[in-house]
Amino acid sequence: MSLPRLLIVEDENLLRRSLARFFLRQGFEVVEATCLAEAEQQLDQAPYQAALLDVGLPDGSGLRLLDRLGPERSIVITARPDPQSFEEGGVQHHLRKPLDLTHLAELVTNVASQPMLA
Repeated sequence: MSLPRLLIVEDENLLRRSLARFFLRQGFEVVEATCLAEAEQQLDQAPYQAALLDVGLPDGSGLRLLDRLGPERSIVITARPDPQSFEEGGVQHHLRKPLDLTHLAELVTNVASQPMLA
């Protein structure tokens, strides 16, 4: 059985690399992207069971990836949550930075365990 794939879209290098190491140890195949353009390239190559999306990226908002990934597969991570825009954008999962790794791991595991839609 293959490992669940997790896409981490975060422009802050230290946080992105720390999350990648953490989720590798949790049994995920992890792919990193620092901006929307890199994330789009990764999404062209393979499906992902879950994604962590930063809102404030150099080339736009990570929320732009929700339609492509599906809101049920996406976890928005941000220091400045905007509940109204999240609701309007269809965000189902979001966590405020600094992140609680225990809660984040549970959420990512739950999201990744959902069946992929055709």
